[in-house]
Amino acid sequence: MEHIEQKTASAEFKISGNTLSHMHESAKWAHFLSIVGFIGIGLMFLVGIITMIAGSSVGRSEGAGLFFIYAIMAVLYFFPTYFLFLFATKFKAALNDNDQSNADIAIENLKNLFKFTGILTIVVLSLYILIIFGVVIALALQ
Repeated sequence: MEHIEQKTASAEFKISGNTLSHMHESAKWAHFLSIVGFIGIGLMFLVGIITMIAGSSVGRSEGAGLFFIYAIMAVLYFFPTYFLFLFATKFKAALNDNDQSNADIAIENLKNLFKFTGILTIVVLSLYILIIFGVVIALALQ
């Protein structure tokens, strides 16, 4: 990080009009995808609630477990969707108002999106490895 700060301090970094145009279009798509993401999160909760109610009405307890799974998925999906939404809204505002502060906040939220997604990917891949390892051990012990 220190190397980046030294490099930008010694040379001015300029963004071309073409790059700004691409970034503005990217912010529009990010906004669209975040709205679709929020709708998907709402549908996850709705399906979870319907599954829980339907399961309990026929005397089965699996509905509560499925609701729990849907709720966890919705919560995990919320954070990257929220970071994407913040990136889109702040970056569009930065471009429209020529505001460096909003641009900084937008890029920070984009960083948060990638960081959260990267950490979640590492966790999921680790779980996959543990599951495969557990299955191999279980099969070997039979």
